[in-house]
Amino acid sequence: MPALRKAVFALLIFLVLGELIVRFDSATMFFAGDRLVRLGSESRPSIVLDQLEGGTFSPAADQYRVMVLGDSYLYGNGVPEGERFCNLLEAQLRDARIAGSSDVCVLDVTVPGHNSAKNAEMFFKHVEQFKPDAVVWAYFLNDVYPKGEAAGDAMPSAVQPASAAGSPTSAPPQPEAKDGIRRHIQRIQHFAYVNSRLLKYVVPTLGQELKIRGVVVPGSQFDHERSRSHEPDYQPWQRSQVVLDEVWARCAADGIDVTVVNCPYLNLLGHYSLFDAVDARIGAYFRSRPVNYVRGASLFMDHADETYSVSRYDSHPNASAHRILADGIAGVMLQNAGQPR
Repeated sequence: MPALRKAVFALLIFLVLGELIVRFDSATMFFAGDRLVRLGSESRPSIVLDQLEGGTFSPAADQYRVMVLGDSYLYGNGVPEGERFCNLLEAQLRDARIAGSSDVCVLDVTVPGHNSAKNAEMFFKHVEQFKPDAVVWAYFLNDVYPKGEAAGDAMPSAVQPASAAGSPTSAPPQPEAKDGIRRHIQRIQHFAYVNSRLLKYVVPTLGQELKIRGVVVPGSQFDHERSRSHEPDYQPWQRSQVVLDEVWARCAADGIDVTVVNCPYLNLLGHYSLFDAVDARIGAYFRSRPVNYVRGASLFMDHADETYSVSRYDSHPNASAHRILADGIAGVMLQNAGQPR
């Protein structure tokens, strides 16, 4: 009995000290190191977008216009302005005088948090007035999920908070508890998680540590992304294909060249065989459509030992990765235009 009391007392001390330390670190980021880089959410001025929104944009006849659609992956928070994908792509296409144009205009309508449906909405909002010659579509495998639902890796199903950067902004719906005992357990999980900074730190951090080592926790958000998210019978994927097909049909009718890049988890390049199955399903869809498909991971595989994510837990591309992505996409666009690099 004394041994049990000591064990309980030691556990209580651990929980109290852990709670205090995590609360201190949450306020100061004292122990964060390079595990996580907090990206801002600053908005960026765009003359072209302002003109489109104001109805004053007038496309020049000899201007090659490119619309770039995607989410925070290409938005480039934390990356210097001149080193972001859209700026690099515009410079490369302008230097190559693509399609004999005298100028190049890249419209950046990437928006953090967007999924396929929101990207399609942005496309149809601006296509009529902008009249793009080409579209670059940045696809990330979590784009299949409906926007606005919570997400997280290896979190209790009832309390999945939005994960740190580099993870989805939306997630597959969690099943409802089917019996009283399970609902009661979920309520306890929810209460403990909401009121404990220690649990909010330990649970997702453990999930992230396992993920970057290539360990997949069954039933986690990450497990769903790489195994279930693009199976033929998964309804959000079925609905996404309908939305995407509407975009490709409009592009084909207007003679718009489309390049789709399947954006990889850049902090998991050393374990990318985890994504072979889901990438094959994604690739099979895009290769069967009238688009130019680029498996983004292939652009980085020769450099898998280098760092291309903004931090250890965050798969957003850093400046070096933005350059590799811009080089790869510009190469595809120039090749399709019949021009050498």
